[in-house]
This record gives sequence, structure tokens and C-alpha cells, in this order.
Amino acid sequence: MKGIRARVVNGRFVVDTPAPFPDGTELDFQIADDGDEMDEAEQAALDAALSKAWEEAKAGKAHPLDEVLKRLGKPK
Repeated sequence: MKGIRARVVNGRFVVDTPAPFPDGTELDFQIADDGDEMDEAEQAALDAALSKAWEEAKAGKAHPLDEVLKRLGKPK
């Protein structure tokens, strides 16, 4: 399910689309994070590293998690 977007109008949440929940359903809302602490260059570097890692994994160059943890000296 996709999230539900609402606006605050006069101190009330206003939802533009019908809610897919029955009447009486209680919901907890969280304020969406508008971003993180990375600047554009850091985000671009992270995106590039993740893309490279994904391509390597698809090419069979990934290592099993238990092997990586063993190399790091951590128990499973």
C-alpha cells in the first residue's frame, strides 16, 4: 500500500483521497523526513557505490553473508 498524503488545515488533517480503512480505524502519523544530512556530492557517491555493488552482485561477484562476517571476525 502506498502512503496517505494529508495536509493540515486549521489544525486538522485533511486527506484528499478516500481512506482504504473502515470507519473507526486509528492511525499514528509521523512527520516525513525531508532529507538526511548528506550533501549532494555525498549522496551521489553513495548512489554510485550502491549501483556498483548491485552490478557486481548480479555478475556473481558477491560473497555470502556468513563469509563476510567471518572475515570481519563477527559471529552470525
